[in-house]
Amino acid sequence: MWFKRFIKTMIRGGGRSGGSLQEQRISALLGHRSEYHSSRLFLSSIIDALPAEEELEDATISRITRTLRGAHADRSHNDDDELADQCQFWFRLSYNFPESAYARACYADALATVGDSDASLAHFADAFDAKPALLFEFGSEVYDIAKRAGGDVWLRYQLACLRAALDQGEAPDEDDDFVRELYSELLEEYRQEPEAMRRILHIGAQLRDLEAEDRLPRAIVRRGAWRK
Repeated sequence: MWFKRFIKTMIRGGGRSGGSLQEQRISALLGHRSEYHSSRLFLSSIIDALPAEEELEDATISRITRTLRGAHADRSHNDDDELADQCQFWFRLSYNFPESAYARACYADALATVGDSDASLAHFADAFDAKPALLFEFGSEVYDIAKRAGGDVWLRYQLACLRAALDQGEAPDEDDDFVRELYSELLEEYRQEPEAMRRILHIGAQLRDLEAEDRLPRAIVRRGAWRK
């Protein structure tokens, strides 16, 4: 399946040191975690250190998730109460900064951790709609549950995969034309669903624009609804 292969191949790593003043401020606070008597007090201190009038930076969120053992860390060190506290923390952060797709994705990840799969999928779908690149961090974990759910959630996940591939600008492997294959699979899978096809073909227009700019191969594979 090209979608699953895409997610596995496009994972991006690495980070940067230093950072903005906000990132440094939160990083310093995270370093004092052991001084707090409870996870709830510690998490509340992070919320207090991020005023709503200040833009929440993705780099800051990344530092927080690493400390709280987020999307890619071993959750076995967190008990149920702490996981519930973290879920409430991400809810508050995503509520305070509704423009942050990353914060919403972290809230969705926290919901999945406490077993609320339906709510988790809904928030993941919104986050991926707003920022498809979040698939590189969370997509492999969401793939199976999104596919099982089917319907609009699965379509939104697939469309986010295609948009993420387009935003990436080039395939991760010179021998693999992910964009063409992803687009072809969507055309094939949804050829009998007019509304889904409308959404897919809207992205197809972006593909044509990229082709015209020589940023994609000119021979986009056209199957499914294109087949007479």
